[in-house]
This record gives sequence, structure tokens and C-alpha cells, in this order.
Amino acid sequence: MALALLAVVFGGVADAADRHDIVTRGKQATALVDLGIEGSGSAFCVDTSGIFVTCAHVVESRSPGETVRLVLNSGQSNEVVGEARVVASDRESDVAILQWRDPPRLTALELADPKDLKETARVTVFGYPFGLLLAASGERYPSISVTGGSISALRQQAGELAAIQIDAAVNPGNSGGPLLNAKGDVIGIVAAANPVARIAIAVSSRWAKSLMSKPAILLNVPETSYAERTAEIDLIAEAVSLSGETAPDAIEWIIDSGARERTVTAKFDGSIATTRAALVDPKSTNTKLRLVSRAGGKTRSAEVDDRRIKVGGRELALSALRRIEGRAATPIVALNSGRKFTGELSNLADIRWDDGSALSFSAGDVIDVFSVEPVVESVPINYVVRRKDEQIAAGHEQVSLKDAPRLVPTQLYDPADPFAPTIDEFEVEIVVEGRDDILVGPAGLALRHHESKKPGRSDGKGPYVLVNGERWDLQWKETTADSTQPDLTETYPLKVGFGSWKMDVVEIQGPPGADKKRKRPVTKIKGENWGATIQLGDPAPGAATVKLRMSKKPVN
Repeated sequence: MALALLAVVFGGVADAADRHDIVTRGKQATALVDLGIEGSGSAFCVDTSGIFVTCAHVVESRSPGETVRLVLNSGQSNEVVGEARVVASDRESDVAILQWRDPPRLTALELADPKDLKETARVTVFGYPFGLLLAASGERYPSISVTGGSISALRQQAGELAAIQIDAAVNPGNSGGPLLNAKGDVIGIVAAANPVARIAIAVSSRWAKSLMSKPAILLNVPETSYAERTAEIDLIAEAVSLSGETAPDAIEWIIDSGARERTVTAKFDGSIATTRAALVDPKSTNTKLRLVSRAGGKTRSAEVDDRRIKVGGRELALSALRRIEGRAATPIVALNSGRKFTGELSNLADIRWDDGSALSFSAGDVIDVFSVEPVVESVPINYVVRRKDEQIAAGHEQVSLKDAPRLVPTQLYDPADPFAPTIDEFEVEIVVEGRDDILVGPAGLALRHHESKKPGRSDGKGPYVLVNGERWDLQWKETTADSTQPDLTETYPLKVGFGSWKMDVVEIQGPPGADKKRKRPVTKIKGENWGATIQLGDPAPGAATVKLRMSKKPVN
């Protein structure tokens, strides 16, 4: 009995020593991830070259190549703070890889194969629950928290271990921290928890091993404006080794700007591959623009191909312009980027308005620039990385083209635009089967329903009315608390301004097969101090289609 007891005692001392070493290594390898106002999380080192593992959701606010702050030995006298960049992230498995370049001396944990795990096995969690909230008084960062528990369930996916359920105390901020087995190896990455139920989930370490089995590829495509989309730019790829493998040989960039797909190949020089290409093929682009002028209450337009122009000494694409404002001295040019210049404009003298008059920039003139058709505002790029003709990595990048020209709007001017001209004439085509009013106000139109069926054509998208041939989807609301049903529509924006109106009935059609003696809908117009009320009434069975033209009376 004494020998047996002694063995137990000596065995306990040995276990305690191992346990102390495991805790020490876990604490040294685990870092706090400081995201500033966006919160915090945990991460841990897996390679002393500077490779860390965390959860993808911890760094979801960062794109590949962007950095986070890592804090080692947090809250201790030997605390170390540095920047690490996100080099790989997989949302499906919720695993991300960080790289601390030029790191201090690091302690790395081993990623274990978790296939032999058993329920009730003891585990240890390292991390920073509640982030900076647990920092001691006067300290910026908190000390690490270490908690123990056991495996309560092993979650399978397609026959493989996907997640590990544990009963350790885990809270927000622990995400991304390591879950260690009794040997001190990483079997999972803490990802989620229900502190009240004392249940936590760690994703299997096999997901991290899988993500690290190939180099991470970081793409550097310079920010490009729509106006410069056909200019050649540097396309740079960086291969980041995550498991000591040799660098790739080449990368293929497959650029698809819509017209035709182009492939550009670049060879790696060490970890970097660089080539030059345009995001959009110059041979396949021809942006048609519409210039719209408003001056003296008159609106004119002209369609032209995109071209290079000069504003003072600056050469710009016409598609880069948003607006030209005429001035007594020199015009002011506003760009889609928000910048403004002043200077004489050249290479526009050949343009004629739709009434045959020449382009001018007189004081008070305002010329807006629109694209006639929707333009390419982003370019998809696929890439394939090869080593000795073997594909070792592939991915996709969507590159945005900033400051694209505006598409010609359905309603040419925003009613809220103080410079927009008022409309002196418009047409309304409406289906009525009861008694309704069209309310014409300075900022637009509304419908008020009185009795029988509500007005408007109906299709799969709901009821609508046509204004100048454009669809107005009807959204009804209640006018008062006493309303028994919604009886007033939201306003259709149409800048008609103030004035007296006259109404012409363009066309009235009864329902299909209607008797020729069917009574015609009643149409009346009533002037208001804010505009006009058009009264519609259809006393006969079935719906009638009424087309009206409204025009302002001339001011005497």
C-alpha cells in the first residue's frame, strides 16, 4: 500500500510539473487581438517565424493585407505589442491566419491531429475574455485568463471532426484562443460560447492545418478610377509561406471586364510577382455620355462618346466630370470624385445640343454629365498560382472602379436638387374603378382614394400608375387615426413647382368588351393654393383607363 501510495504521490508531482509547463507555454503563445473601437479577441502562435491563428469572425473587419494589433504577455512587465496582417481567412470554417513580420522571440504551439479525442477528456482554454475591460487599474491591457474543463461532445461533419463542445468557462473575447489537450497541443480554436449554459464551441484544429497547407496569396491592385480604367497599372502578388514550403513559380491573372476575358502571367521573384495590365481592355470600351443643360428654365441634351478634354492645364476624361457650372469668368468643373477645378475647357467645341445650338458655358448655365448605359463599376479577377505546372492556390478578387459616371436617371433631376428645373408638363395614365383624386403639389404627385376599388394597374410587383411613361409603384398609408384603411399614397417625386394647371384628357378606354354606351369616367380639375386636385370618378362597372396631360398655364 505504501509503495502504491508513493507512486501516486510521485506521479502527481510529475503531472503537476507538466501541467505548469503547458500553462506557461500556452500563456506565452497566446496574444490579445486589439481591434480598437471594433473590439478584441484572442490569437495564438503556431510558428516562430510569426504565424498566428485566430477566428475569421474576430478579424472580419479587416481585408487581406490589413493589420491588427497583437499583444503578447499582456498586462505583464515583459508585454510586447506589434502589428500583424491578415494573410488568409476562411469564413466557412471560421479560421484566419495572421503574420507578424519581424516578430520578437516567440513561443509556438503545435497543431495536433484531433481524430483520437474522447468525451470527458480534460482541456485548457487560453484567451482574453471581455477584452480590455479586465485590465487592472492604470493598465491598458489585461492579463491572460486560463480556464480548464472537459470535452462534452464531438461534432462531426461528413465523417470528420468539425467542432468540439466543452464545458469550460468561455466568454466574449476568448474567440480565437487555443484549446489545448493534456499534452499541451492545440486541438481546437475557441469560436463561440453560451456562458449561462456553460457551453462553448471550438472549431477543430484540422481546419487551421488545412488553411496552412498552401501559401497565402495577397494581391495588391492599386485603386483605380473609372476614367483611368484603360490605363496600365501594376498587378502585384505576394506568396506568404505558412508551412515552410518553397515559393510558387508563377501566377495567372484572369481579368474579365465584360467584353472579353484576358489572361496575364507573371513569374515570382522570391515571394513577389509583378506585371502590368489594364483592368479594362481599351479596344472594348466606348462609353456613351449624355450632357444635359439647364439654363433659363430650358433643358437641352446631347449624346457624345467619352473623350479626353482639358480643364485649364489638366487633362481629364469627360466621364470623370459630374457637372459644369458656367461663370462670368471661367467655368467651375465638379468631378465624380468630389473635387472641383476652374479653368477654360477645350475639345468640346464640336458638340451640338439637340436643338442644333453650340455648347456654351455662360454664367448661370449648368451642364450635367451622365452615362447613357450602365457602366462597369467593378472588374472580377480570378487568379491561379502554380509551382512546376501544378496548381497550388486559386482565388477571386473583385476590383472596384471608383468615381464612375452617373446613369441617366428615370427622372432626370432629383426634386431635392435646388438647381433642378421645374417641370411644366407631364402625363398620367391611371386605371380607375371608383372615386379617386390625383393631388399635384410642388414636390410631386399623390393619390387619395375615396370609394370602391383602389386605382392602378396590377401585376406581380403590385399596383402602379404611369407618369410620363415611367412606373409609379403605389404605396398606401392612412391619412388619419380614424382611417378605416390606407387611403393616401406616398408622394411620387416630380418637381413641378407652384403655378396654375390646365388638364387635357388624352384618352379614355373602358374595360375590354364594354358597351359603347358605357358612361365615361368623370374628370375635373380644382385649383389649390399649393397646386391642383384632379377628381376622377368612374360610375360604370369595370375599370377604365384614363390618360391625362397636365400643363402649366402661362403667367400673364
